[in-house]
Amino acid sequence: MDIYKIPQPTSVDLTYEVRLFCDRMSELNKIHKVIQILFQSRQHYINVKGHPMPIHLENISDESTMNDFENRRFYVQTFEMKLLGYLLNEDDMEVKSAIKRSMLVTELSGVKTNKKVNFNLDKNNIYYHVKSTDTGLTLINLTILQDVNFIEITDVISFISVDLFLNGNPISLPFEASNGDIVSLNVDNGVSNDGHIILRGTLK
Repeated sequence: MDIYKIPQPTSVDLTYEVRLFCDRMSELNKIHKVIQILFQSRQHYINVKGHPMPIHLENISDESTMNDFENRRFYVQTFEMKLLGYLLNEDDMEVKSAIKRSMLVTELSGVKTNKKVNFNLDKNNIYYHVKSTDTGLTLINLTILQDVNFIEITDVISFISVDLFLNGNPISLPFEASNGDIVSLNVDNGVSNDGHIILRGTLK
């Protein structure tokens, strides 16, 4: 992001007189047509180095010499125009750097070790009891040794969030896991150092 400082421009009114000399009235009519179209809204804009400035048509007068029959006769038409311009000095402009913003990406790698996983069977139900004494994010991998239909998560204590992955792919409950699959839990224990969770499923 940059800050551009531009001073107040100085207004300048410039008056121009444009004279057209021609031998025939038809030529004069052609230039009149062009002028009338350009200034049909009283002003016409021009671009001066990319800056639009208006020109006003102030007056149209006739200076033709038609009284002297011995000399060559010609038509003279005068157009008075006023340019409403302004002046800017490029040396007075300043460009300064402002706030610089960048996106910082932080990648968390490694697996924390202060965790414990127990599982038990109750008839057809299997329970994975996961404990973690680490604060913040913890990645816990479970190697599944049976075909299991995982149904729900219960008894969540201290964990702020729990994200599930099956063989590295995000997944949501309920889902099926086969023998040899890796079920990962990415848990956020916040500032607590005592969190646990139970992942319940049924055997196929």
